Amino acid sequence: MPDAPAGAWRAQDEEVAAFAKAFATACARRDRPAVASMIRFPIVVDVSGSRIPFQNAAELFERFDLVMTPDLCRSISAAAARVTPEGATLGKNLVELRRVNGTLKATAMSVTLTPAGATARSADALPNGDIPLSVRVGPRPTQRSGTLEAGGSDAYLIRASAQQLVEIRIEGVPGRDVVARLVDARSNTPVDARADQGVRVWAGRVAAGEYRIQVVRRSAGPDTLTYTLAVSLR
Repeated sequence: MPDAPAGAWRAQDEEVAAFAKAFATACARRDRPAVASMIRFPIVVDVSGSRIPFQNAAELFERFDLVMTPDLCRSISAAAARVTPEGATLGKNLVELRRVNGTLKATAMSVTLTPAGATARSADALPNGDIPLSVRVGPRPTQRSGTLEAGGSDAYLIRASAQQLVEIRIEGVPGRDVVARLVDARSNTPVDARADQGVRVWAGRVAAGEYRIQVVRRSAGPDTLTYTLAVSLR
């Protein structure tokens, strides 16, 4: 393939740098529509070795926090952009760009989640390992993703008002490989029998107080499982 003129390469560099800046800004602001507008659908995203397909923007919105992680947002910048013969890459090959109908679009992404157990050692975790989760009130759930090895678990701490409706969902895993338990944070008493057993979906009204959501892996096997916890308060 003949070399492109220097001016053409400079124009491509500037275009890719502008895309990287816009993509990073939308990611950091959690601007879902803006991010989706820069992606070609369908797209397959590699999440810690698991290939997850997204057919359209609506599917991306449902698992936005799983894909557009803070680490990914920080890694995308003009400085980390590289023009290739096929298009470009952002953030050390985390995002691949191709031209679609004359416009740059993200056509592939790769995300590495925090290893199992590392979340509990992060700066936002409490001394006992609980991870405070600030849940927005309304129909749109707050999401948090993680990975679990066999026998692993994560614990998230939420606060609810009197008679507030709490809904908890575990997404992204098959069957009952990963379940959630809901217990009173002080007494460690399950709120009801289903919450004690562990479920994929739980909903109910609770008394005012703090509650611990225990995300527990039930399945065996050597593979690491990637889950998404979705919590809503109404």
